[in-house]
Amino acid sequence: MKDISNWAMGGGMAVVILAAWLLLQGPLAKLAADDALRQSQEDSRRSSAQLKARASQREAAWKAFYTKPAHCEDPGTSELLTQCADEQRRAKRQFDEAYPR
Repeated sequence: MKDISNWAMGGGMAVVILAAWLLLQGPLAKLAADDALRQSQEDSRRSSAQLKARASQREAAWKAFYTKPAHCEDPGTSELLTQCADEQRRAKRQFDEAYPR
């Protein structure tokens, strides 16, 4: 009989432990989800900042690479406008090859 009462007491303790464990799972799962969300948001902010920095560097490199000729600032004819646009496109192509995205 003593063995049965010891088993019952042990089983009772197991139920209490299981109940406590189940009660803790909700808050622990929420904490884990909150941590994962915070980490994801931080990763996103870091990635966004890196993309902005690269875009700024690329823009600065383009400005250093290409300067619009004076005669293209205010082209008087459509022929000159076309010529200037073609020159800029060629320069942009060369830049893209030298400074890939």
